[in-house]
Amino acid sequence: MQAFDALTLKAVVHEITPLLTKARLDKSQQTARDELCLTFRQPGGLYHLLLSANSAMGRICLLDKAKTSKLKSQSAFGLALRKHLVSAQLVSISAVVGERIVELTFSAVDELGTRSLKVLTVEVMAKHSNLVFWDKESERIIVASHNVTAEMSSKREIASGLRYVRPPSQTKPNIFTVDSTEVKNILESSLPTELSGEDFLLSKFSGLGRPLAEELAESLDLSANEKEITANLWKKLDQIQKLQNLIPAMKLDLTRYTLFGWAKNGELAEWQEFDSVNLLVASYYHQLEDRVHLNHIREELKSTIKSEEKRLSSRLAVSVEQKESACDFEKYKQYGDLLLANIANMKPGADEIIVDNFYSEAGEQLTIALDPNLSPSQNAQANYRLFSKNKSRFEAAQKHIDQTSQRIAILKDCLTDLEVSTSLEDLAQVKIRYSGRDMTQAKILNKDSGGGKPIMFGSSDGLTILVGRNRKENELLLSNAKPHEIWLHVLGVPGSHVLIRLPSSKQDPPANTLKEAAFAAAYFSRAKTSGIARVTYTQIRHVKKLGPPGVVSYEKEKTIEVDLSTSMPQALKEAIAKRQIS
Repeated sequence: MQAFDALTLKAVVHEITPLLTKARLDKSQQTARDELCLTFRQPGGLYHLLLSANSAMGRICLLDKAKTSKLKSQSAFGLALRKHLVSAQLVSISAVVGERIVELTFSAVDELGTRSLKVLTVEVMAKHSNLVFWDKESERIIVASHNVTAEMSSKREIASGLRYVRPPSQTKPNIFTVDSTEVKNILESSLPTELSGEDFLLSKFSGLGRPLAEELAESLDLSANEKEITANLWKKLDQIQKLQNLIPAMKLDLTRYTLFGWAKNGELAEWQEFDSVNLLVASYYHQLEDRVHLNHIREELKSTIKSEEKRLSSRLAVSVEQKESACDFEKYKQYGDLLLANIANMKPGADEIIVDNFYSEAGEQLTIALDPNLSPSQNAQANYRLFSKNKSRFEAAQKHIDQTSQRIAILKDCLTDLEVSTSLEDLAQVKIRYSGRDMTQAKILNKDSGGGKPIMFGSSDGLTILVGRNRKENELLLSNAKPHEIWLHVLGVPGSHVLIRLPSSKQDPPANTLKEAAFAAAYFSRAKTSGIARVTYTQIRHVKKLGPPGVVSYEKEKTIEVDLSTSMPQALKEAIAKRQIS
């Protein structure tokens, strides 16, 4: 993940200023403890501005629609904004040069009809991020999303009634204000060996974070002479200051984004470009939030399933013990039969009797224990009661073992599906199965029942590969496959079904296509972290569906080994990213 930096803030403010200046505030909504969504009204329509002081994902950007609130009720901060800014006009938007601070100045009218200027300052500074609302004339803070006491910070306090003071700035030359002469002097005063990349830039300049420093360092030819390096560095800084030649783009895996395209290194397929910085920021952090939300739900569900699995495993062990202790229930019926057959030979008060065991082919004698306080007939009936009791215990234990084992198998399948889930839709399917409301095969095949479709991507040889990530998608994949097409599954481990589409029944899959499909089968399975995985493959005609959806048997299979430490096929990576975006 890449943090929102001063360059991105500068570019966003540059884009939104002409759109929002002089706009009327239509609605102020506190969507989280440290987040606001302001709706502005202009003759051209409504604009929704997100202001976030989240410690991890703080940013400012326009949204295509208003964000819904996660709060049950508005806090004192949110209510104060509504009170002071009702129908206020946005006079100006300004970014503090080289800092991640933006100030929105409003012209507002109070209850007495007095007009005054109010400022809403957004400070995007990691754990020190804050939203501060203050009066322009008195410079006194009206309210803040986070109060900061003297014990919390020795630099400045933030609380209602205190004078608002900006965070202290750095003394190093700022990339947004430095000129070509200063750049030349900085490089001349440094030893050539000092120019080792991003660490040098971070040590000499302020206003840039590590991602931008890395991008600048990657775009410079450090093997060139000092004059060329100086010229190239100033050219880049001049672009930054003037916001020229912007190419907003983000990596599909969400590890970073760029405004100038210097970080792409020719890997165009791994990047998604945007028409504006606002669109980039909105999309990038929206997807990051969705990923965090997805992981949170996944971990909660995983914890719940594992707890139930542990509890059921303990119960299963108890049932197995009960079954083993009652498994010889048939002997008590035999004892009763033998006692009745020899009732004439039984003496009152005897504690045992030796009889011929006609249930044994060898016909050996058998000693049966007796209760001396019971009559011969009562002793026989006591053994019949033991037979009935132990038989009932055995059958009840077996029934519980069957039910528990079936439930544990479902839980294990759910855990496997969780590992390969990439969307909230996938998690919903897992939750349905976990809750016991598992869909029948007919409903799974019903297109109107909703749910996802298998992941589809193209191999390097131009063939189509399909990946089912849960029982529903596996069933869809198997039902629509043709007999000559190739089916793959990781060996001996729960995982996804993978299908290679072939245009002709006489064609064998190319080696590269087979490797890419095998990689997908291993990646979407419990073997994902094992390093080396073995994947079986065969034609669909040799795969037979069994009872539950997605459960199969197969024959005439071959095996291929996959090294999961190698890079994922690019087409598969893009297909996963698109599924996450959608």
